[in-house]
Amino acid sequence: KNYSGTGVSASAAANWEFAPNYKLSIVGSHQQRLPLAQELYANGLHFATNTYEVGNPDLEKESSNNLELGFEYEGAKLDYHAHIYHNWFDDYIYGATTARNGNLRGVEYTQDKARFYGAEAEATYALNDTYKFGVFGDYVRGKIEGENAPRIPAGRLGTKVEADFADGWSGMAEYYHVFNQDKTASYEDETQGYNMVNVGLSYANSIADKNAYRVYFKADNLLDDQVYSHSSFLSNIPQVGRNFTVGVQYDF
Repeated sequence: KNYSGTGVSASAAANWEFAPNYKLSIVGSHQQRLPLAQELYANGLHFATNTYEVGNPDLEKESSNNLELGFEYEGAKLDYHAHIYHNWFDDYIYGATTARNGNLRGVEYTQDKARFYGAEAEATYALNDTYKFGVFGDYVRGKIEGENAPRIPAGRLGTKVEADFADGWSGMAEYYHVFNQDKTASYEDETQGYNMVNVGLSYANSIADKNAYRVYFKADNLLDDQVYSHSSFLSNIPQVGRNFTVGVQYDF
């Protein structure tokens, strides 16, 4: 069955600086999304996610009305912002797990009314010209026809230190805690929370004042904690443990 369709999206925003350095914002949008080829025509094993996927050629376009409210402050040393949002979906397209045998899941693409809502916030403070300290957090909930939406990540709360040294050197260190996710959909297991500690160091410069480059080193999950990603089809399989990355970025 061939598919053709047209999607239309529109958005509008308003900002109010009601006092020096303070701003309120509101963003409203209407978005439409056409189904992907995989959502329409899949019929077989997907080895990367260990699922047997069945598409639905009768899917209609997905539509949503979205509202986001924001509050921001930007000072000489202190910055912070908080945003809350709510998304209302008609014909929300998703992969519903309809059967499970061990780690193998049967997934059928379907659509229903849904709503997602959540919040995210961050605050940073410049301790001096070199170091900046911050805290952050985010949380999201998803409901499909009154039931928990599948593969919704758990809430997160953390802190971060960034350093801008002289002569092109910079670094960062962050810690965050991801909470347990017990708001599960059909055939899902609860996922336990975990602690994540990451650090990084980089050096940036340019060659002949033209071609910029950056050399960086990252060390992630230094605690070697067991990490389970609820947003994955493989949420009961641990993610990578302690790991290190060295890289070079070159612009020309």
